[in-house]
Amino acid sequence: MERLFRNKKGVELTLNTVIIAILVVLVLVVLIGFLLGGTGKAKDKINELFDTSTTASSISISIEQCKIYCDQIEESGMTAKQSITSLFCNKVFNIDKDGDGVIESVKCAEDPLFVSCPHAVCP
Repeated sequence: MERLFRNKKGVELTLNTVIIAILVVLVLVVLIGFLLGGTGKAKDKINELFDTSTTASSISISIEQCKIYCDQIEESGMTAKQSITSLFCNKVFNIDKDGDGVIESVKCAEDPLFVSCPHAVCP
């Protein structure tokens, strides 16, 4: 049993392999950063890529959510008076309307969502 624990060359080889793999990954990340135009430009490009898709998807997701809230009013049989307390009338979405980085609070029937619901009477 002692002989098994004296020979640790296999463990050292594995540790060295892991360290080399980590160094290779770091070098690749730095290399990709410079290929994208330097560290400052790479950060701007990545932010730009995510900013545009996040804004568009949050608006479309909010519109779909409002449509679901409208369907819930119809399916539950709420009256117009009861719909005032519904999620369709009261849920607030935080959206960057025009892509300027300013987040604004909007409801389903407001700009830029403009979801209409014939079953809801919102104040």
